[in-house]
Amino acid sequence: MPELQVFVDPDITFEGQGNKILVTGKILIPEALLRDSRSKALVRSSDDVVIVDALKKEKKPLKADVDIQTTVTMGDKVRIQVGGLDGRIEGSVLLTGQLPEKLLGKGTLRIVNGKYNSYGIKLDVTRGNIIFDGRAVDLASLDIMAIRMFNPGKLDEVRAGVTVTGTPTSHLIKLYSDPPMTDTDVLSYMVLGRPIRAGAESNQTALLLKSASTVLGISKSGGLQDQIQQLLGIDTLDVQEGTKSSFSSSRTVTTSSTTLDNSLMTVGKYLSPNLYVSYGRSLFGDQYLVSARYNLTRKVELESKTGMETSVDLFYKIEFD
Repeated sequence: MPELQVFVDPDITFEGQGNKILVTGKILIPEALLRDSRSKALVRSSDDVVIVDALKKEKKPLKADVDIQTTVTMGDKVRIQVGGLDGRIEGSVLLTGQLPEKLLGKGTLRIVNGKYNSYGIKLDVTRGNIIFDGRAVDLASLDIMAIRMFNPGKLDEVRAGVTVTGTPTSHLIKLYSDPPMTDTDVLSYMVLGRPIRAGAESNQTALLLKSASTVLGISKSGGLQDQIQQLLGIDTLDVQEGTKSSFSSSRTVTTSSTTLDNSLMTVGKYLSPNLYVSYGRSLFGDQYLVSARYNLTRKVELESKTGMETSVDLFYKIEFD
């Protein structure tokens, strides 16, 4: 397949008596390449969509009970190239269990010579462990650190990056730095190679915001964002750039620029078809913004905001076909 190429060298023994089969042995994967699929992401229907006359696939039970006790070992040419991550995988895992039930795993896989490069962020994977502790394989523990180093070996050495913990299906990404610094500066070191400067240009802060949404798993492309929305029962989840206005009395000119500190993580919910409420919290500060929008008529809309700014606005909508 375009996204997966695997060479397998199995040494498996099948033993059986009656309706029981025991599978033991070793599986060596000397060479493999896992990479992003070039095809467009699949768009799946919502869980609340029911197709009345859809054909149902009946699961046929196995004619025999299968007991698996097999060790899978990665060779020297097993590589992963997914989501900006490029590295080699080594290690081995003992798989046990009965099909089609969940397989249990015992062992450790490691990411070796790993590098992450996406949206301006370039990090080296200094620790990349996937630990199988005897539970189901999809509950493996992640222990991953990816950093970018500055002035190594010197007194002013700086390490900035991220740590990943949890499981493959439910992981937690946190910003990391040594010495400790604000999240804003950590992102700035990761992207720009230096701390953020006061009055930074809007293109730089916009780049940091895009990098933040990417590295923290809240990209607008979906994925974790969709999972969070479904879990919390909210309708919108977004990262919004903030703006800072300035006024020049001598020229009577008002300008605005993008500011990182005023950028918001916003969640929203439609309480009714006509009433929408949202709450935004600054990614790098204590600011917040609560807003409510109500459709008085099909064309007249009332919006109220409080927090970082307080206002009441009345909008008249004109729709064009």
